[in-house]
This record gives sequence, C-alpha cells and structure tokens, in this order.
Amino acid sequence: MKYKRLVLISTVLVFVMMLALAFVWLGRVRFVYVRVDNNVSDNEIYKKAEDTLTDRFKGKLFFSVSVSDIENELKQYPYAKVLSVKKSFPDRLDIVLTKRQEAFVFNEGDKYYVMDSEYYLLREAQSDDEIDSTVTRIHLKAVDLGVDKSEIGSKVDYKVNKLFGYMTTIYGNLNDKDINYAANIVKEIVIDGEKEFIYLRTNTGVTLSFWFDRKSDSVAKIICNSVSDVKEYYESRCDEYKKRNGYISVVAKDTGKVAIEWAESEGWENV
Repeated sequence: MKYKRLVLISTVLVFVMMLALAFVWLGRVRFVYVRVDNNVSDNEIYKKAEDTLTDRFKGKLFFSVSVSDIENELKQYPYAKVLSVKKSFPDRLDIVLTKRQEAFVFNEGDKYYVMDSEYYLLREAQSDDEIDSTVTRIHLKAVDLGVDKSEIGSKVDYKVNKLFGYMTTIYGNLNDKDINYAANIVKEIVIDGEKEFIYLRTNTGVTLSFWFDRKSDSVAKIICNSVSDVKEYYESRCDEYKKRNGYISVVAKDTGKVAIEWAESEGWENV
C-alpha cells in the first residue's frame, strides 16, 4: 500500500512539474506587434520602436511584461506615446502607439525645451528659430523647473513649482468642452514668480491675468476653477475692442469669491 501511494504521489509530482515546465515554455513572448494610431510621415521611429520592443521582450515570461516596462523602454523615443497594450496568452503583445505633438516650449539657461500637451520633454533646441510658430511659448520669470536634471522623454515635474502647476490647471480647464480651445486662443504664457502672476496672452490681443499673491492652495484652487467664468466673460461680455486690448484680471477676494474685470492696463489694483 505504501509503495502504491509513493508511486501515485511521484506520478502526480512529475505531472505537475511537466505542466509547470510546459506553462513556462508556452508562456513566453514570441510575437510583438506595434501599430500606429494616427497617420504620420515619420514611420521610421515606430519601426525602431517595434525592433526595440521585440529585442527587449521576445522570449520573456509573458506575465512578467508590464505596461510600465514598455513605456520605460520607449523613453529613448520620446515622440512615441503608448496608447494601449494588449497581452494575448500565451505569446503575443499588441501595442498601439501614437505620436506626441509639440505643444509648448520654454527657455532655461541657453536651451529651449519642447514639451507635448501632457508636459513630457520631447527635445532640446538651441534657439527659438528651431521651433514651429504654432507651438505655444512659455516665458518663465523667477521660476526654476529644474529640467536640466530631467531626461528627454520624462514628464516635467511641475509640482516643484506651484505657479507652473497652477498654469497647467488653468490651461487644462480652458479645454473643458473643446480640447483645442486653449491651443486656438492662447498665443503665449508668462509665469512671473516674483509678482506671482500667470498671464495668458491671447491671439486676439487681450491678456488673461491670474494673480495668486501667496494665496493658499485652497484659494489658488478657487482661482483655477474660475476659468469657465473667465471664458464666459471673454466670449460674452467683451466686445471686439476689449478682446483686442487690455487685460481680463482674475483676483480672489477676501470673501473667497473671484472678481473678473477688464481694464485698459493691468487693472488688478482696482479689482
């Protein structure tokens, strides 16, 4: 009886080991397919991305491959953005990429840094002339983002500077119902760390002026969340002259509410 039990246990163990070995052998990546989501003229970068991902992950254990692994591997191609990763057991990876578009540029030191709409660093330039005129210019005054320590392909850590973080919120809130609204209306942005202002200079001429003046985070949030009211003021309460001249000033009052007013010159003192 003991001999039969030993034989049975040994048989089960051998079966389990063979099953595990088969699972490991089958569960390895053998196919890596990369598809581009939009029409781009520069397909070479995506072919390179596919070759890189194939070299990196082919033969790897299927369940050990994560989306973050793929994104980290693609940092050397900063214009390639991962939209989706589909893992089809036992051996296939389907990756959909899109091209990051240049949206912003700012200057620090003797270099210009180009970012996409999600504030990922795409490239460095030596002069403004190397950058397309459709890219929104950001001018920094007494604001240091420390990008000289950041890698191309990484996201700018705007938490290191509150004003820059507020700007990203304001710009994003402008796109509330139209993802292209801010890009269409904003010509350039000035972030003044000394005066604690954020200026959005519009294509029509008027400047949207947001004054923070050492406000608490809660008050700053109120200012940032007033953008829909600022849009309504600009669209409905400004005639053509006001849209082409002066400032639309946005200031938090002691009451906790936000005052929005147009002035010929920077009129926050009187709001």
